[in-house]
Amino acid sequence: MLHMDSRDYNEAASDAAARARVKMQETIDVGRASAERTIATVMRDVPQDMLVRARALDVNVSNGHVFANLPSTGSGTQHSAFSSHAFGQLCAKAGVPLAYARELLASGAWGEALLAKALRDHLANGPDEKQLVRLVGGQVRGVLSDSYKRLDSRPLVEAFCGASQEAGLVPVMGHATETRVALKAMLPVVFEPAPNEIMAFGLEWENSDFGAGAHSCRVFMLRLWCTNFAIAERALRQVHLGKKMDDVGFSSRTYQLEAQAQASALGDIVRGALAPERIAAYCNVIAAASVDKIDAGRELAKLKALTKGERTEVAEAFNSPDVEMMPAGNTMWRLSNAISWVAQKADGEDRRLELEKLAGDVLPCKAA
Repeated sequence: MLHMDSRDYNEAASDAAARARVKMQETIDVGRASAERTIATVMRDVPQDMLVRARALDVNVSNGHVFANLPSTGSGTQHSAFSSHAFGQLCAKAGVPLAYARELLASGAWGEALLAKALRDHLANGPDEKQLVRLVGGQVRGVLSDSYKRLDSRPLVEAFCGASQEAGLVPVMGHATETRVALKAMLPVVFEPAPNEIMAFGLEWENSDFGAGAHSCRVFMLRLWCTNFAIAERALRQVHLGKKMDDVGFSSRTYQLEAQAQASALGDIVRGALAPERIAAYCNVIAAASVDKIDAGRELAKLKALTKGERTEVAEAFNSPDVEMMPAGNTMWRLSNAISWVAQKADGEDRRLELEKLAGDVLPCKAA
């Protein structure tokens, strides 16, 4: 259902905009299902938490996987595998270089035995600090400090969806990985900040329950000719850093109250982030970036966040004769779209999101 509130937006009325509305509706129709799946995943995959002393982490390695014997909710222990992300966190806690640990893990039985011993010895002889171990479905998804601030994603996603609907936004995309979750909702209005540059704007909410990123809400831009996304501006960012937990049971008494407070703040941000004056400011950014000439090689060299392969792909896209998937001209706007075009082919959803953020960061200024 498309719902619009009473805000006064100047919707583009050109022939190009009329054609772009069809593309926008296709994007909405295709993306709604992924958003619904993401919401269902958030509601289903609720982390189970326990505090474990570092020296009490009983680690085993077999068949290419790392396991921990952890207390179960009943009697005895549960044999829990580490996700790739949690394995990296475990190595960092133990002081074992991750590259070396991965090499041992891939070296067969002798490597696995050596890795298990290295992890046990380092944990047994290092600081005996409390670790917040977070599990989903019996899998260890996070090994975190006991000062990690847990933000329940369930009330947060409900707040984002509810406030988005109030603001007239509709869901267009969602993804959930072992480490993070993200949702996009878009204002179903088209804008034309430069000739034949047909844009839509929306918000992306993101959270990681496992230390893979901050809780954030960002404005995004969508170029409707090619459905290139770029993150335009960060409206909210909260690092998961709180007070140390005496025990998980005590922390749970304030857990829900903190989540409710964050959900309320998120709702306020969603309702105000795409006000007409802010949309106008974003359009001004695009208009300027679409005419200002750049030295693409020099600008690309500044982008240290790109891998060597990604930099090559962005350069090829920028220098190609394509003027449909990317805007014409030797401009920063074209470079931004070249990055977001490469993002669509990224290795994994998490990397795609990082490249979309970079595509927004290269633009010359932010909306006021």
